[in-house]
Amino acid sequence: MKEYYKKFESCKICVGSNRSIIIDFDRGLYFYIPNNFVEILNKKFIDFDKIKKKFKNQDAILVEYFNFLINNEIIFKLLNKEDYKKFPPISEDYLISSLVSILIIDGDFFLNNELIDLIKTLNSKVLCIIFNNQVSNKIKKIISIKTEKIIRKTSINEIVLIFKNSDKKNWITSKVDEILLNNIDKILIYNCNIQSEMTSEKLNQYKYQFEDRKINLQNLNLQFYNESKKYNPYFNGKMYINTDGAIQNTPENTQSFGKLKSTCISSDLNKIISSVDFQKYSLINKDKINVCNICEYRYMCLDNRIPKITIQNQWYYNSECNYNPFISKWKDEDGYKTLAECGVISNENGFSIDHDKIAEINKVLWGE
Repeated sequence: MKEYYKKFESCKICVGSNRSIIIDFDRGLYFYIPNNFVEILNKKFIDFDKIKKKFKNQDAILVEYFNFLINNEIIFKLLNKEDYKKFPPISEDYLISSLVSILIIDGDFFLNNELIDLIKTLNSKVLCIIFNNQVSNKIKKIISIKTEKIIRKTSINEIVLIFKNSDKKNWITSKVDEILLNNIDKILIYNCNIQSEMTSEKLNQYKYQFEDRKINLQNLNLQFYNESKKYNPYFNGKMYINTDGAIQNTPENTQSFGKLKSTCISSDLNKIISSVDFQKYSLINKDKINVCNICEYRYMCLDNRIPKITIQNQWYYNSECNYNPFISKWKDEDGYKTLAECGVISNENGFSIDHDKIAEINKVLWGE
C-alpha cells in the first residue's frame, strides 16, 4: 500500500549553504535537515515510494530521516493522496498597523513632555528607552510614573529599557529590583556580561537579555519570518529620537531627518517615514546581502549592522558575523574559521567563493 505524507503548514524551510533549517512556528522550535531533503518536503505531498526509488540503496538513512520528521511532528501521514488539499498553505503576508511599530528614544528625551503625543501620532506598539549612563533615583521615579501613564494613554503594549556600555556591574545587579518596575517588560544589557552574577530566580522572574553578539536570533514567530522575507527587520518599522530630538531610523543609522519640534505635525512625520531615504535599509532584506543570502538563519535573525554597497552594486557587510554558514559553525565553537580562511571574499570589491576549499573544510569537520 502506498504511503503519502505532508509537511505541517506551520513548518517553514530556510535553505542554507551547508544545511537547511525547519522552523516550527506553532511550537517555537527549529530543526536542521540536509539540503537534499528540501525539495522533498516542499512538495504538495510526499510520495514515499517515489522517494525510495530516488534514494536507491539508502533505505536505512531514508527511514531514519522519516522517523525523525514524524517523531518531531514535522510531517504527518495522509490517508490518501488527495487529502493534501484539506491543508491550505499559511499566508506569508506581512501585516502592519503602523509605519513605526517600535519607537526608540534616548533616556534624556524620555523626560520630554511631547513623548505621549508622538506615540499617539505614530501609533507605536513598543517603546525602547536607551540609557548610556547610570540611572539616578530621580529618573527611576519618573520611569515608574511615566511608563504607567504611557501604557494607559497610548497604543504602547511593551516597554524595554536598554543599558549600553554599562561597566557598573555591581550597580546593575544591586539595583535591579528597583529598576524592573511593573510596567517594564524587558531589560537589555549591552557590553556587560553579568549573566553569571544573576540568580536563576531573577533571570526567570524578569525578561533579561544579555547581548554580547551582533547577531540576535529572534524569537521564532511567523510575523517576524514574514517580515524578514520582505524587509530587513532591524531597520523596518523603527524610529529613533536622540537627546536633541533629532529623528533617525535607528541609533546605528546616523542620518538625521530633522528635529522633532519642527516636524511635530502628523503629515510631516508620515512624509519623513515614507521617504526613500528613511526606508532605505528597511528594504534591503537578508536575501539581498552577500553571505546572509545563503545562511539558514536569515529569516530568524535580527542584525544591527549597516549594509554597504559593492562596486558591482551588491550588498555586503564590512564586519563579519559570528556565524559562518559555509561551515555551519559559530565563532565560539571548535572548528570555526573566518570567511577568508574558507576562501570566501566579501568586501567593497565584490563577492567570490572557493567552493573546493569549503568542501575540504566541511569534509574534515563533518565528514562530507
